Amino acid sequence: MPTALKIVSRSMRMFGGIESGEIPSLDEQADGFEALNSLLSAWSARTWIIPYRTRDAAMAVPSSANSYSIGSGGDFNTARPIRIDAVTINSGNATYPLTEKTLDHYNANVDSSEQIPNFFYYEPVFPLGLLYFPTKLGTSMTVTIDSLKPFTSFALISTSIDFPPGYEDAIVYNLAKRFAPEFGKSVSIEVHEAASDGVDFVRTQANLHRKNVSKIDSAIRGSRSRGFDVISGR
Repeated sequence: MPTALKIVSRSMRMFGGIESGEIPSLDEQADGFEALNSLLSAWSARTWIIPYRTRDAAMAVPSSANSYSIGSGGDFNTARPIRIDAVTINSGNATYPLTEKTLDHYNANVDSSEQIPNFFYYEPVFPLGLLYFPTKLGTSMTVTIDSLKPFTSFALISTSIDFPPGYEDAIVYNLAKRFAPEFGKSVSIEVHEAASDGVDFVRTQANLHRKNVSKIDSAIRGSRSRGFDVISGR
């Protein structure tokens, strides 16, 4: 489980910023820490860093409403999800799993009554996402949410994070490439190629987490409610 200091130290060794076994100075640690979090922030903005699915269990419903903000400081105060995979409403001892629908479906079925909804829609706007329900939730209910969230930064130089296989090397090589110019140095061809391979790796992993949805023009679909068959063309 690497710390931020371990990642900074490895990256500095790759371009000759420090020798083997040497520890970066406090100033170098601070600069490397800033460069590391800047790299991760840039990757997170592209939704490349999505290490794991998280569960926010039994979150209290703050008010009776059809929509709630989700993110740091939001109605549901947790890290803002890139994608929500599952929502369960908990009422008393009963649980109600919801299906995911589109914004159009929500707009066509929104109801101001307070009852258990049967679906949700999530809009991952920034800085807070918006979670929609067709009916209002009651404040006696709680919500459990399974989602994918980006990893954005290390809190401290001593913070440790358990990345999935392959992520640590991708970060180290790319940090070396980004950090070396601050020392008037450049990375070797081997490090440059490893950094490029690392970017390809994290982008591929991120794509594995995404949902691919094909949108068919309504003129093609016509007035029929069923989907368009790309095989038959009907």
